[in-house]
Amino acid sequence: RVLRILLCNPKRDWYVKEIAKEAKISLGHASNLKKLLLNDEFIKEIKSNKVAKFCLTNPERLLKKWTDNYSFNLNKQKNYYSLEDVKTIEKKISTYCESNKIRYTFTLTSGASLVAPFLRYKKAFAYIENSIEKVASNLGWKEVPSGSNITVLEPYDEGIFYGLQEINEIKVVSSIQLYLDLIGYKERGEEAAQFLLENVLRKQW
Repeated sequence: RVLRILLCNPKRDWYVKEIAKEAKISLGHASNLKKLLLNDEFIKEIKSNKVAKFCLTNPERLLKKWTDNYSFNLNKQKNYYSLEDVKTIEKKISTYCESNKIRYTFTLTSGASLVAPFLRYKKAFAYIENSIEKVASNLGWKEVPSGSNITVLEPYDEGIFYGLQEINEIKVVSSIQLYLDLIGYKERGEEAAQFLLENVLRKQW
């Protein structure tokens, strides 16, 4: 969670106490993580009012290091088929989840199409928290072993929802989370991740 918070707020300076609160971890754990990041020169200290703050020094290097230990396959996945086109599917997911106060967000090709369009796609990808079967049933999807055009992921960590973006009234994962998911996606995901890096993330850093 600390890495996600730092990368989603790349220009902010942090006290250890602040990052611990934001990440919902103990002060001791946050302090240990800070030491590790300092040792690897991912962050640097800034003296301020006798209490040291710290900030990122090289967000791109940290992000690429994180990708070595991350896979969206950590999330439970269910595959469905719908006769509707992908944009209609996405809009219905958004409308239904908003109306029923279900936490959701789009990723992979669905997210990239809104944040940094690069790939043509015919499959929707969404994180939905705790209510996958309910959403699938009410939207009339059929669970299938192959030939799906909807993949729903149950987040392994609520940090997935940190730094959400809202584009065209649709929620999308943070650009950091989108990069992490895309980089391991077989269908030209690495190319889409590189496009996102060059056209969105580097401009934010």
